[in-house]
Amino acid sequence: MGGLRQRLWKRWPEQAERDGRAIMRIEGKRYQRNLVRIKTGPIVGHITQEFTEKYPIEMTAAEVEAEELWLFELAPRNPKTHGGLR
Repeated sequence: MGGLRQRLWKRWPEQAERDGRAIMRIEGKRYQRNLVRIKTGPIVGHITQEFTEKYPIEMTAAEVEAEELWLFELAPRNPKTHGGLR
């Protein structure tokens, strides 16, 4: 999200931060979720390390904390039902 080009091209992260409602589909089943932005904490280091090991691009926790990269968790909307839809 750091540069002007990224901010113009990617508007969904700002929209997700304002209203995180989302639906994801896995094997034909839909799940209601909330996109919750992750800015700090031990999970940031874990995610950036896993990303860097998998892809040929380095991602660092410092970039996330500086808001150059944004991370989101797909949290259940209703923890009791886990948001399953049919």
